[in-house]
Amino acid sequence: MASKIYLLSLLCFTLIGFVLAQENHSCLIHGTVRDSSSGEILIGVNVILKSSGKGTVTDGYGKYSIPVSVNDSILQFSYIGFQSREIPIVPCEISILDVNLRLTVAPIGEVQITAQRKFFGNMEYGREIPSIDADVIERQNVNNASDILHARLAGVWATKTSGAPGDHQKIRIRGQNSFFSSAEPLYIVDGVPVPIVNLSSLGIADLNIHDIENVTVLKDASSTALYGFQGGNGVVLIDTKRGGTNEISFSVKTGVQWFNQYYDLLSAAEQIEALDSAYSKMLFSAHIYYPQITDTLCNRDWQDFIFSPGQIQEYQLSGSGSFKRFKYYLSGNYTDHKGITPQSAYERYTFTARLGKNFGRRLAVDLGYRGSYQLNRNNQDEYHGNRMIFESIMKSPCMECTPDSLFYDKFYNLYFRCLQYYTPARNLELPQEIIENNRHELS
Repeated sequence: MASKIYLLSLLCFTLIGFVLAQENHSCLIHGTVRDSSSGEILIGVNVILKSSGKGTVTDGYGKYSIPVSVNDSILQFSYIGFQSREIPIVPCEISILDVNLRLTVAPIGEVQITAQRKFFGNMEYGREIPSIDADVIERQNVNNASDILHARLAGVWATKTSGAPGDHQKIRIRGQNSFFSSAEPLYIVDGVPVPIVNLSSLGIADLNIHDIENVTVLKDASSTALYGFQGGNGVVLIDTKRGGTNEISFSVKTGVQWFNQYYDLLSAAEQIEALDSAYSKMLFSAHIYYPQITDTLCNRDWQDFIFSPGQIQEYQLSGSGSFKRFKYYLSGNYTDHKGITPQSAYERYTFTARLGKNFGRRLAVDLGYRGSYQLNRNNQDEYHGNRMIFESIMKSPCMECTPDSLFYDKFYNLYFRCLQYYTPARNLELPQEIIENNRHELS
């Protein structure tokens, strides 16, 4: 009995060894994979043994090398954009196998365009679209189209750059998207993109706010995808009025601006007393120079001299109507804004005309003209730039207001004329910076 068990065990081990020997008996197949149409090599082609699942990929020269055993009979080749191939093989009978793959040509069954927008009220695919209607715009006490977005919409940040008459708001949607390129959003007025090179002079600054019907802000990627990279900072869609309702309107607006935060500065006597007290503690001098003249110096608050109330006037005339299938809209506007600093002013004339006709349900023609004239006046210091406000705070109250007279410097030493120590009154005699812009647009 023991001998039978011994013989049976010996037979089992012999069979196992035979199977392992068959498994270990393998050979190598290598070759090159190319494009069947161009003959170019294909890099990264998947080469897989179908029975075992083992595989490799072609290298930078389109070559592959894979060991196969006697149990492997099919070699698979697959690559993105190409038709897969299954090639029968007889292990150890072939060692070189070059393969050509064909391009895949398949019809497109369905295309989804994510940039297409459909509005349902103020919703777009379940998301709320922030917008401002004409009723809200008319109630705002502004005369620049960029001021409409100030503190009105979530995720939209607007701030004045200088506060000068005619100055526009700097708009940022969802924060500062770039530190180097422009972060201004893309403005679309009646379907026409507005150049963003200089928004203060050639952009929406010349747009009459009374002509605006609706302002919509697009912020997310799916909404702005239609506009490409230009819409990366957000898109502001502006639709203007097109008429239809028979009405004529005329309005006049006037207002006053003033500087509401005057600094509490030292008077001439207080400043001389403070300087005299400081000089008395110095080793080289006990009193300020020329004390016999200091009593005759003027006491002037340069803030009162520089700043004065500014006035804003606006005149608006518009008419709209329709007859048969025609509809029209006409509008004219004049804006005059005098700043709180001398010789700073802004004037704007705008005229808008639109004419449209419906030819049935599916065809409509709309023609429009928009013209504007802008005039900016600013007082620029020829040496320091625009420093009138800064000088009104820093200059001595003892300085005379006529720029041709001698005066004391900041240490009350008699000082000759020097451009950097001229009084703020000198700025009033400097040449003005005048910028004129004409714009005519057909749409």
